[in-house]
Amino acid sequence: IGPVAIPALIPILKEAENEEVRGAAAYALGEMGAEAIPAVPALVEALEDEESLVRTITAEALGKIGPGAVEAVPALVKAMAVGPGGDFRAAYALGGIGPGAIEAVPALIETLGRHLSHSMDVAVQSALVQITEQDFRYDADAWQQWWEASQRE
Repeated sequence: IGPVAIPALIPILKEAENEEVRGAAAYALGEMGAEAIPAVPALVEALEDEESLVRTITAEALGKIGPGAVEAVPALVKAMAVGPGGDFRAAYALGGIGPGAIEAVPALIETLGRHLSHSMDVAVQSALVQITEQDFRYDADAWQQWWEASQRE
């Protein structure tokens, strides 16, 4: 039913006892795309949910909201580092936000240089391309050199 459901979905996202229900609320918000911008603060909170299912779906939702989810960038950077292999979905979400996520570039480059997993490397490289409109593939050193040069300009 679209954005009219946002006021009903936010409490479900925050308070439902069942993780699948909380995840479904995050998913529904993500499917609204940019129309769900008013739900971004609640989704940022949900990135810290105790259940990984909810965190994963929430990251994907923020990526689908796109540039309007820019306030989620610090939380997505933090989510990207959670766990031994990180959460590649948070990296994809940063890419979905696009150039507005420029503050995430140093963390993305650092993550790329750690080679946590193929999935993470692919997600990070994709995010870097979407955010910067550059492409140095999986070469963390080349990305770092570009970043440093761009900061001097």
